[in-house]
Amino acid sequence: MKTNFLYFKQRGSQSFTATSGQTAFPLADAGSGSFDQDFSAASNNEAHVEVVADGSIVAAGARTFATNVMTITAGVALGKIVTVTSVPRESTEVAFRADRFLGVRSTSDTVTTINFKAGDDQAFNTTNDIVTLTHTATTVASDAAKLIAVAVEEAINATTASGVVDVLDRASNTGTLTTKGLTFSDIQLSIEA
Repeated sequence: MKTNFLYFKQRGSQSFTATSGQTAFPLADAGSGSFDQDFSAASNNEAHVEVVADGSIVAAGARTFATNVMTITAGVALGKIVTVTSVPRESTEVAFRADRFLGVRSTSDTVTTINFKAGDDQAFNTTNDIVTLTHTATTVASDAAKLIAVAVEEAINATTASGVVDVLDRASNTGTLTTKGLTFSDIQLSIEA
């Protein structure tokens, strides 16, 4: 029996046009804009981004982070483009096995979780893998859960050659969730295994 993999990806790229000799670049993070990841968390440091200034990669030793501000030590000349992009990894994108799906639950009018059985049965974890979505409000919290559950059901039952179904890719604004009338402002991935 074939099972689909349900794909989720955080948003994670921001570009700047530098002012003369600019060194500090504040990143709109933690779901507030260009990044869903929170750069104040120790696991989201500069090793997890690629920085390009004027077409050239800025080495990790030539930049630093303090909370959500990236500083390029040499500065960047007027009008040059600086792009910061998150490097894909477990905490920024994931594909869960559809047969591990447990359910959808609204925690408020604007927050809903999608729950999967943790992937590592050997760890005997009692917690689940969770996708936490922040979205536009609905009249009743259960309305959002129903819309999200329908999108997940479509993904579970989709027929694809690869078996990977895009549920929500915030970077590309694609997936079955984008067709349900909700606007998503943040996605957080909590992966136990």
